[in-house]
Amino acid sequence: MRKPLRRLFLLLAMGAFAALPCTASAATGYRGIAYLLPVGKNVTDPKPAEALRNPNVTAGFIRAHWDEIEPSPGQFDWSYLDNNVAGFAKLGMPVKIGIIAGNFAPTWIGSQLYTTTGGNGQNACRSVTVPLPWDEKYIAAYIAFTKAFAAHFASNPDVAAIELTQISSDTAETELPNNDGTEMRPRVRCPPPNDTEGWRAAGYTGKKVLAAWEKMTDAIAEAFPKQVLVMASSDRAFPKLGDNGEADERGAALSARMFTYGHEKFGDRFWASQNGFRPNHFDAQLMEWARAGNPWGGQPAWPIKKCMENGVLIPLDTGDCTQSTLLDQLYDQLESVPGNPPKYWEAMYAQLADLGSQPALKKLHDYILGAGR
Repeated sequence: MRKPLRRLFLLLAMGAFAALPCTASAATGYRGIAYLLPVGKNVTDPKPAEALRNPNVTAGFIRAHWDEIEPSPGQFDWSYLDNNVAGFAKLGMPVKIGIIAGNFAPTWIGSQLYTTTGGNGQNACRSVTVPLPWDEKYIAAYIAFTKAFAAHFASNPDVAAIELTQISSDTAETELPNNDGTEMRPRVRCPPPNDTEGWRAAGYTGKKVLAAWEKMTDAIAEAFPKQVLVMASSDRAFPKLGDNGEADERGAALSARMFTYGHEKFGDRFWASQNGFRPNHFDAQLMEWARAGNPWGGQPAWPIKKCMENGVLIPLDTGDCTQSTLLDQLYDQLESVPGNPPKYWEAMYAQLADLGSQPALKKLHDYILGAGR
């Protein structure tokens, strides 16, 4: 009977949340605790609706696949985005939108492609095919799509931020497949691909990738003049190749150079983010950015299944390791950037619907919105 009773108490508690009005509005921008809506799901679906009754949620992140929005050249289906932007708006929540390109770029573009046998995240064992970022056909198609995207959403006051996803693999992060053939990643049982050699054979150079990213970023910034631009990346997001295709362990430091370009050209309108924080790992590159006083945000590596205890990782639901413990540990990490709390923190259903996590979420919510610049 314990599980049914616990579920009943949870539903009653979340039902009580519905009586508490959300205090966020589009005017506050993409701030606070944001709900990461699963791709293809709607805010009115049972789990999203339950998560959005949590009073700590103040914004939403909507992702969609480019090839589903523009299945043929110039033919657009905005219905999924329209419905969910409106759904969040009814709750007083501004949104960030990320249109995932990469593996989800339309095939009709006809650009040159790179295929590998390992993506990222949950898709790390399937084939992933991405356009060569510097291919002129791809760049032209992406900029044309951006203009259509902006014509539909740029004037919508509920759309507060745009995720930069023009160079991506199979998620909303700015990255490319980058395994060097030696790294077996967690929960991945297929042989690791050698993307270093694969990209070199495709004509990859850091200079070409950076120039393509800058050109497309400029187009996005021009098309969405009122929105914040968010780039989620890390110091290991690109192949281990330099500006001229030579071996380079730092991958030409592309993410850092993209951050610098965005900051110098767009100022505080450009935010950096890492999607994949863990209690024992914050990206050093992003922390340097944040400690310099620049705007930033993040998304934990959901689902996190281990806590840090006396310097050792222990499994979730073992000893004192709970979702609440994880959030407290992440909060402690956030406070390591004195005077510059994140602009936002994205969470999933598991954390928003967990009763034990509510005090930690409230503390994080108050820290971001109360201490923010």
